[in-house]
Amino acid sequence: MQAAIGKNYWLFGGQYIGMADRSIVAHDQYDIPLISADNSLHIVELKGPESKLVKDHRGSLIVANQVHEAASQCLNYLQALDETGASLQAQRLRDGRPAYDLGRSRATVIIGHPERAATTKVSRIRIEQAIRAYNAHLSRIQVLTYADLLDGAERALRFEEDGTT
Repeated sequence: MQAAIGKNYWLFGGQYIGMADRSIVAHDQYDIPLISADNSLHIVELKGPESKLVKDHRGSLIVANQVHEAASQCLNYLQALDETGASLQAQRLRDGRPAYDLGRSRATVIIGHPERAATTKVSRIRIEQAIRAYNAHLSRIQVLTYADLLDGAERALRFEEDGTT
């Protein structure tokens, strides 16, 4: 799945011009490191489509531990880029390698599918609302489901079809 999505990074939008090395910071390896047109880095972390998305907490839905752990993994990536970004950028320039604007890096987690998690007690709409509420409190990290990714791809393809007729 990672290879297929990585080769088709247009799925994430038209603002990406390529992919960076999977390991920019020592000991970190990104699933899909995208380069934005503004030369910033956008890390995409892929988790399984079967991952649990939400759980009940005192009568309300909150994101499941798998979602929170994936977002925290991205937070660690961003923190490492923030802490070492300036020196990495200088080193990469000295080595003749591309030097991205690491201080403006951001991340997206792709995880789960609401149709696989929806039940008679928990609808897809409620799952999407819980993830939207979680995203509202994140700054440089966004959580999307595989359904979100596929829906965006379908809209992009329809736009392309409508634009050529």
